[in-house]
Amino acid sequence: MATHVRYCLGRLQDALAIGVLVRRSTRRWVLPGQPTRAAPPLLAGMTARRIHQKMRAGQRFHLAWQDDDRLVGVAAMRDDTHLFQFFVSTRVQGQGIGCQLWQRTMREAAPGGLP
Repeated sequence: MATHVRYCLGRLQDALAIGVLVRRSTRRWVLPGQPTRAAPPLLAGMTARRIHQKMRAGQRFHLAWQDDDRLVGVAAMRDDTHLFQFFVSTRVQGQGIGCQLWQRTMREAAPGGLP
């Protein structure tokens, strides 16, 4: 049975957990098959420090946390119109977490919210 998942906007103190999830997912799913030189610049933009800077600049990170305080999903928006990251932990894929995170992110991004 799936654990309860809490959805919320990311806070500055969440930057480290966000960085861990997105870098791990990128290494597993995005980088294989890419030129080796692609990894350093891509991963450099996903460090806790860079995520902290992005949050301070107004980018929003929508998060999915399991009850055990493990971050399992991230959807990052720039200007509430451009989705630039969407990751769900491999361990919880197929449980509807990505769907819920997507719907919540789009509701926040849409002017006036979705009905």
